[in-house]
Amino acid sequence: TTLFRSIHININRKINDSNFNYQFIIDSFANKSNNSSTSKKAIQLSLDRLLLDTVSFSLNDRLHQLFYNAFIGKLYSRISKIDLDKMDFLVKDFILNNSFVTGLDKRSKNAKAIVAAAPPKSSSPFHLAISNLDIHKFKLNYTNVSSRLAFNNLVDTLQLNEANIYLL
Repeated sequence: TTLFRSIHININRKINDSNFNYQFIIDSFANKSNNSSTSKKAIQLSLDRLLLDTVSFSLNDRLHQLFYNAFIGKLYSRISKIDLDKMDFLVKDFILNNSFVTGLDKRSKNAKAIVAAAPPKSSSPFHLAISNLDIHKFKLNYTNVSSRLAFNNLVDTLQLNEANIYLL
């Protein structure tokens, strides 16, 4: 079991800086060799049980004027399969209680959209199977100032059994 309790993650980027405040962590794991070998090992990731208790996250991107906050009261998950090469995931339990996500987009209408590069075409679709999904008291808020869009949603109770999501 992997347990995270009473943790706050705070990510910042100043208006005049292209790097976030965690760039030093990325740099420490970067490959420093000049080896141009193209052979790659498959990513092996294993996580049986995950428990998050009172975990919060904030992203303050002053450069792009994007601000997000998230709080997880309790999250319990049993994960039986993580296959990043085939994008295939099997979650036995995903139980989330008393949590929220808030997003604020303060970019102007003239700002260029931030888009990620299109992922390479894959012969395998993204597949997520969840045997037991149980969400209680989850709140989602999103505001885009320039378009005057405000979205607020509260999920009191959401339960699904044997759910499958396929994205091609």
